[in-house]
Amino acid sequence: MTERPVAHGRLFTVGLVIAVVAGVAISLAMTLFQVIHCTDGDGGAPYVAGDSPQADVCGASGDGLLLLPLALILVAGAALLARRAFAKPAGDGGRTVAVVAALLLAPALPLLALLLINAPADVCSDEQLAANDAAAPGEAPYSCDHY
Repeated sequence: MTERPVAHGRLFTVGLVIAVVAGVAISLAMTLFQVIHCTDGDGGAPYVAGDSPQADVCGASGDGLLLLPLALILVAGAALLARRAFAKPAGDGGRTVAVVAALLLAPALPLLALLLINAPADVCSDEQLAANDAAAPGEAPYSCDHY
C-alpha cells in the first residue's frame, strides 16, 4: 500500500469542507424557497393552487420544512461517499473519479431534490377547471386560485 502525500489529504479535506458547506447552504436556500413557495400569500390569494400537484407536495413536506433534514442527509451521504472513496488505496484508478463525483454530489443533490419536488403550482386538470367554470360564482368545487 502506498502512502498518500499529506498535501493530497489536506486538499481533499478542504474540498470536502467546501462541498459540505455549499451543500448545507444550498439545502437551507432550497428549504426557504419551498417554505415561501408553499405558505406565501398575497391578500388571501395563495401562490400555490389548493388542488395543484404542488399543493400535494407542500402537504407531504410539511410546507417544505421536512426538506431540510432530507437535504442534509443527502449532503452527509455524499460526504461519507467521498471520505470512503478517498480512503481507497492510491493505486486504484477509480478513486479520483469517485472522490470528485462524491464531492460534486454534495451540493448537487439538494438542487436535484428541489427540481424533483417542484411540481406545477398553478395546474388544475381540465375537468377541475370545467367544474369550476360550471359552478356558481364563489362556489367553485376546486381550488385553482394562484398568483
